[in-house]
Amino acid sequence: MPNGGADNCGTCWFNARNGGQSGHKVRKIGETDYCTIRNQPVDWAYFMYCANHPYHSPDRDQVPVGPMMVVVTAGYGRGVHVPSPDTEEVRVHLLDIIRSVAELPHKLYPGGRSREEAAAWQLGEFGEQRAIPDLRRIAEMTPAVVPPPTRVLQSKLVAEARDALAKIEGHGLQPAEDR
Repeated sequence: MPNGGADNCGTCWFNARNGGQSGHKVRKIGETDYCTIRNQPVDWAYFMYCANHPYHSPDRDQVPVGPMMVVVTAGYGRGVHVPSPDTEEVRVHLLDIIRSVAELPHKLYPGGRSREEAAAWQLGEFGEQRAIPDLRRIAEMTPAVVPPPTRVLQSKLVAEARDALAKIEGHGLQPAEDR
């Protein structure tokens, strides 16, 4: 794909233009791209992403998880386009997501941040103290016990948890890009 991945807003069931369905063939002519769970216009549908996309959240998670992302470099580089809403409902939902992270993850879509990675990252951005016990548990997971290719994806989650802890606690854990 010429954009940053198939997990884009143009194929998401939360894009009003898609009428509650996902995929490339559901787009309605004349409708506007608009995220129904974030109440946000979608400026570049095939170049914007979030962890609520069906590939990351097949259970149709209707609480925003992390920010809306946009392609910032050629290929798969993504940056924050619209920050996550910061409400108690969002924070509690993110805490529930990381609380449910198991040692052996479910099958994950390889592009962008997984729902769990986005939750850990966002809790770090919020400085959410209530996340510390679950982030510590995730940060101590050993990705090597997970069979490939999920091992690499689990490593990303462990790195996100460590980074979030560093932001929240400030105790000097190295950011993922420095490891």
